[in-house]
Amino acid sequence: MIYPLVRELAVDGIPVTVTCRVLGIARQPHYRWLAHPVTEAELVWAYRANTLFDAHRDDPEFGHRILADEARAQGQEMAERTACLARLKGVLRGFAIAEEIVRQDLHVGESSGDGGL
Repeated sequence: MIYPLVRELAVDGIPVTVTCRVLGIARQPHYRWLAHPVTEAELVWAYRANTLFDAHRDDPEFGHRILADEARAQGQEMAERTACLARLKGVLRGFAIAEEIVRQDLHVGESSGDGGL
């Protein structure tokens, strides 16, 4: 999404009108986004994804039906298809990969036989 860039440039003193003209976008959608930067649908999806991720982290072998049941038990109503799409899109796998990267213990500069690269 380009609107955060427009906002940052406006903070730096570049007029929104100029930025929008250069980027080839209309000003009105930017101001609409500025009033509500996170849509209701994005917020709902974020809560659902978080609930699905928590259920998936507890047992990665859960199928989409059990994940949907777990989400409903946590108060996040969703169709089984929503949980299935989250698995198919790799949403849960992406969260697991991100969590693994955060947990890695990186040792920069240790002698590993590659010249410190």
